[in-house]
Amino acid sequence: MVSVHYRSKRELPRALDWVKLISSHTNDNDIYVCHTSCAIQNGGTLSSYLQKVTSWVSANPNDVVTLIIVNIDNLPATTFAQSFSSAGLEQYMYSPSAGQLTINEWPTMGSLVDSGKRVLAFMDNQADFSQVPYLIDEFSNMFEDAYGEYPRPNWSFGPAGVVESELTCRCH
Repeated sequence: MVSVHYRSKRELPRALDWVKLISSHTNDNDIYVCHTSCAIQNGGTLSSYLQKVTSWVSANPNDVVTLIIVNIDNLPATTFAQSFSSAGLEQYMYSPSAGQLTINEWPTMGSLVDSGKRVLAFMDNQADFSQVPYLIDEFSNMFEDAYGEYPRPNWSFGPAGVVESELTCRCH
């Protein structure tokens, strides 16, 4: 899944606008961005998609982009790093100081913009801080609420299995 969030949808180039919930799949030794199956929605190669993101980030120096990658094929982080590198996106990637940050250790939007490291990428599995520090382990640094539950459940101590003290260590 590659999820791209911008300050305003009006600023998105049309080519990026449809990309919301995209799973990564391998085919012919390349990574493709697809929705569930490439037969349903094939967004092309990850490298090609990331080139468009690189162009957009380069043209919008005051904006921050967050990517969330669902690594459905359990590929090593280094395989994804090849796509980020070939797209020229590595220069904009934020790399945290550790594999898991507390809420107070996360940079502000302003500091991300000032540093030029304005793209954050989270990966659901196989993230490896020692190999590719800018592909941040998703579930060590954030949690997802229950999809589609309205009204929101009363989580006095967070989602199941998460104790209150851990909530200060994760983004939501």
